[in-house]
Amino acid sequence: MVQATRNDEVAARMPRGHHAAVRLTGDNLGALCADLNAALEELTGALDREPGLWQRGPRGRWTAGQHVAHVGIALARTADGFEAAEQRLRSGSLPPPARRGIMQSLFLSLVVARGHMPRGARTAPWAVPPAAPARADTLDRLGRDARRHAAIGERLGVDERDRLWIANPFLARWYYRLPEMVRAHAVHARHHRKLVEEIARGRARG
Repeated sequence: MVQATRNDEVAARMPRGHHAAVRLTGDNLGALCADLNAALEELTGALDREPGLWQRGPRGRWTAGQHVAHVGIALARTADGFEAAEQRLRSGSLPPPARRGIMQSLFLSLVVARGHMPRGARTAPWAVPPAAPARADTLDRLGRDARRHAAIGERLGVDERDRLWIANPFLARWYYRLPEMVRAHAVHARHHRKLVEEIARGRARG
């Protein structure tokens, strides 16, 4: 099990969000994984309360189910990447990442650490959800692929978690370390939770 820290209690007291005091480092991976799980529960909460919402969406836009499927596709993509990177780390063939430039550092600070994800970004082709995602399978994969990130951390020491990285799947010249990626997924899930809630209220927008 990923070792918890005192920041787990801090994260647990922050409903529908995360605490900026939880740094994006390997020693806080337990708190970050707990926050990701909470974000996924928030994403699917409206769907649990209103099962028919899964197929609903504005004309020509994603349904609520497609928003969930999209989040799951991203989780699976990075779980695959980190599992492959873990093998390279263990074999000594994973090099350290390049030094971050100003734009990447700003993105990490504003979007990932603080959770301010802008709206209207174009979806990468690999992340486009199917037209009619199967509810049970999609939800099962969502939880399973989140747990894959935690399992990687469980197999690694604290310093190894900070050394493990993959290219940003949406912008390959940038990268994420494992703790950063877990936080990014929580931010991403909450971004789509807001869109699902707008569908539920019948006023989805761009």
